[in-house]
Amino acid sequence: WCQHCVRGCGRSADHKSHVRDDGLPELHMDYCFLGTEGEDKETVLVLRERPHRMTMSSIVPLKGASIEWAVRRVLAFIKEIGLEGQPLVVKADQEPAITSLIEEIIRRRTARTFHEQSPVSSSQSNGYVERAIQTIAGQIRVMLDALESRVGRPCRSGLRPAVAWLIEYASVLYNRYSVGADGKTAHERMRGRKYRMLGFEFGEKVLWRSSVSSIHRRHKLDSVWSSGVYLGHRTLSGESIVGTPSGVVKSRSLRRVPLEERWSYEYLASL
Repeated sequence: WCQHCVRGCGRSADHKSHVRDDGLPELHMDYCFLGTEGEDKETVLVLRERPHRMTMSSIVPLKGASIEWAVRRVLAFIKEIGLEGQPLVVKADQEPAITSLIEEIIRRRTARTFHEQSPVSSSQSNGYVERAIQTIAGQIRVMLDALESRVGRPCRSGLRPAVAWLIEYASVLYNRYSVGADGKTAHERMRGRKYRMLGFEFGEKVLWRSSVSSIHRRHKLDSVWSSGVYLGHRTLSGESIVGTPSGVVKSRSLRRVPLEERWSYEYLASL
C-alpha cells in the first residue's frame, strides 16, 4: 500500500484466535471496576483459563502485588483447576499493576510460567478476558438484583461484606452451570463430569451443622445446628460457606428454613 492509502484506509492488524502449538494452558487476567452511582467502585480481579474457560472473580483491596491476598487467591485458583505443578502461560495487558502481580506469581510458582503481554491500546488483543469480565459482571448484576428483590431493600452499599462473597460466588456458578456451544460447562470440560452442588440461593438464611462429632460433644443437650446465611461454595472441599454473626464458617451439611423466614436484610447486615 502507498502511504496515502494507509493513511486513508489502513486498519489495525487482525486479532485471530489460535490454538497453541506448544499445548500449554493459558491464564488470562485483568482488573475491572464495579460500583453504583454515588458510591466508590470495587476493584475486581477476573481470571479465565483457556481452553476449558474456568473463571475466577474476586474483590481485591488494591491493584498489584503489594496486597498478599491477591497473590494467594490467584495461586489458589491455579491449584483448584489442576495447574499447580504444570507449565503455564499468563497473559494480560501492560498495565504496571497487573504486571507486578504476574511477576510475583511467577516468582512463587515452582513450574515454568511464561508471561505474555498484549499490545498497548489494543483491547481486542485482551478480548478473551474482556468477554469473561462482561459475563461475570452480568451474573453479578443478576444475583444482586435477585437478592435486593428478596430482602426488599438495596444491598449495594449497606451490605459490602456480603457483596464481596457474591462476586466470588458468581464465577463459581458460571463454571458449574453455564453451558457452552459444545453442550458442556467449564467444569465438565476440565473434569469430564457434571458437578452436583446444593441448590441454595445466595443470601438466604439456612441451618448449618457444625463438624463436631457426636462422640466428642461435651454437652449432649446442646444442638449442633445453628443459623447462618449461605454465601457460597468451597470448590476444593465441597463445603458450603456460611456467614454468621460471629464469623464465616464452612459446613458440609445445610438445611433450608421455611420460606417466610428465609430472607432478612437485618440478619444479612449483622454479619
